[in-house]
Amino acid sequence: MSSDRTEHEVMKYNTKKKGLLSILKTINDIDARIERVSKMLLAGEYEDVPSGILADGTPYRISEYETKDAKDCIIESHREHIDVQFVISGSEWITLYAGSGLTSAGEYNVESDAEFWQDGIIESRTIMRPGSIMVIKENVPHMGCVQVGGPEKVKKLVCKVEV
Repeated sequence: MSSDRTEHEVMKYNTKKKGLLSILKTINDIDARIERVSKMLLAGEYEDVPSGILADGTPYRISEYETKDAKDCIIESHREHIDVQFVISGSEWITLYAGSGLTSAGEYNVESDAEFWQDGIIESRTIMRPGSIMVIKENVPHMGCVQVGGPEKVKKLVCKVEV
């Protein structure tokens, strides 16, 4: 298998509804879409597309905000989408959390595909700078908007790749 996905991630697909070949095709399709979106972002193909839809049909949104202290930010996760985050300007910490040990901060919102958490166990942290891309898979709790040294304005594009 050419995918970097773990056996656990492969098994999350309901094998009763799909055969193994169908599961592998789905995983490879998602990986191909993520790669295509990443290339488009790095090439600046979003700059002349005011509609919020990349040429391949992937939706995106651009956010501008001031980074804050981590205690003022919230952990979120998504069930139906993979985030492809691309920093246009500014810098921020993005923290990924373990899927267990989280305290719910509200109900899952189907419309926004968002669930919010608090008090998680940190697995990794990365500083995102202009031109950085991070792929955050579905069901991975994460926190952005965290200041690096002090508050600063960040402009970030987030694509939602459906799983």
